[in-house]
Amino acid sequence: ILICGKKEININLLRRHTNYSSGLSASNEHIIWFWEVLQEFSEENKSKFIRFAWAQERLPSDDDEFIVTHTRLMIKPSSAKKTTNQDLLLPKADTCFFNLELPKYSSKSVLREKLLLAITMSLSMNGDDPDSRVDDPDNQFDINY
Repeated sequence: ILICGKKEININLLRRHTNYSSGLSASNEHIIWFWEVLQEFSEENKSKFIRFAWAQERLPSDDDEFIVTHTRLMIKPSSAKKTTNQDLLLPKADTCFFNLELPKYSSKSVLREKLLLAITMSLSMNGDDPDSRVDDPDNQFDINY
């Protein structure tokens, strides 16, 4: 029995265990782009996304484990004012609940840029970890996709 999940991030498995809130659905254009971008990510960036969104290293290993552990990703719309330019916002995560607040970006390339920025600048939930500080000019980030 594999308790901690598989090292490889199975995007199709995650997609099957994703819910959408507040009028969002899998058929929304920016949601389609989101899944395409995740699928195109390197394994390293897929893992960074899971850490960003859920503070875990791995996903449950199969459908049964998702069900038994009551795990699901919830994608929510941005909570910013409706008049805010969505392209200026970054995705936000509620890691305790595996919720992702995803702005309605104007293009797939903007979504990729903002998602990569969010997952690479959020390396640790530990505020005492000096390696996770984004205000450190010596802390460089490698954005590969």
